[in-house]
Amino acid sequence: MKTRYDDILDAALVAFTKKGYDGVGLREIAKIAGVAQGTINYHFESKMKLMEAVVARGSKNTISSRLTKLEEVTEAETPLTLEIIVRVLFEPYNVPRSSASTGERAFTQFISATAESASMDAKRAIMEAYNEMAHVFIDAMLATEDGFDRRSATKAFLYALPTGMFGIDHAYRLPTLSMRPQDDTETTFSFSDIIAFVCAGMRALKA
Repeated sequence: MKTRYDDILDAALVAFTKKGYDGVGLREIAKIAGVAQGTINYHFESKMKLMEAVVARGSKNTISSRLTKLEEVTEAETPLTLEIIVRVLFEPYNVPRSSASTGERAFTQFISATAESASMDAKRAIMEAYNEMAHVFIDAMLATEDGFDRRSATKAFLYALPTGMFGIDHAYRLPTLSMRPQDDTETTFSFSDIIAFVCAGMRALKA
């Protein structure tokens, strides 16, 4: 059963996505949620704390599923490769809109909007929510035979994130920019292409 706390988080997610963290105030979020602003102040001591709660709720499922899958491939008999790791990392973004839940789609849109326009404080709230997951993926990269050290693996991981996300999000532009028919197989989006492109860039940074 949804509570007012959930309603506030839902409203904040919508507001932050449409207007950005810096473009909306608690009064407007309260109006969307259908609660008094004092109710928000009761649950959250600041707008930043509200943002952190939105991120914590939205990231929980994607982080959990990624880490579970990474553990599975790490323990498999097949040697762990960079391609396997990167595929696990970006698979949640490759879910078709028709298959993703409303919550997943909304949170992905929120992440994209915040990454593009938010203040550094707002971006930091998102980054810190994913730090623990980042360490696990970086450790996995160090376990491959690619020769990464901690510094190069960290740089490769951080540079790969926006590259893969942006590539997947803008895949619909392939036919238009290629000036080819929409159903041309040569301009059909390929998740494997993204994996290959990202891994090549990551390996270019290794020690």
